[in-house]
Amino acid sequence: MNPIQSTPSVEQVNQRAVKVRQLCQRADAEIVVLDDLIARLQDEERSSRLHHYHLNKAKLFLEHSV
Repeated sequence: MNPIQSTPSVEQVNQRAVKVRQLCQRADAEIVVLDDLIARLQDEERSSRLHHYHLNKAKLFLEHSV
């Protein structure tokens, strides 16, 4: 069985709230960095010859299918 925990003080709640806010801000910043990386990789992929080859092949297929 778990021992009964006392209600946290207002100060403890405020400290935890600050930590949670900091974690959320860090997570948001990491997401922005990852979004930028994904965008750059997508740009790089779109400019590759292999991508253009597959894209043109798909367009030709769609033009000739009914």
